[in-house]
Amino acid sequence: MSLVLHHIHDAADILRQLFRVLRQGGRLLIVDFDKDETMDQHDHIHKTLSHDELTALLTESGFSSTNIRTFHHGKGLFNEQDASLFLADSVKE
Repeated sequence: MSLVLHHIHDAADILRQLFRVLRQGGRLLIVDFDKDETMDQHDHIHKTLSHDELTALLTESGFSSTNIRTFHHGKGLFNEQDASLFLADSVKE
């Protein structure tokens, strides 16, 4: 899932649904923006998540072995402002 999660009003619900449809041993990869309070005020953003917040939501949804790391920081990446992107990797064991 790439650059979708920050648009979802109920991230916990979508993660539970993804867990349900993913095969045993499957991986969920998420690329999205790192937590940014300024970005959260934009009309099309529901909420950016910190790595800890996302890890908790993934764990509550049933995922394990979650690894999240920021891999890119770009100038003007989102709506003319600097932003960072993370990659989250979780497993349905």
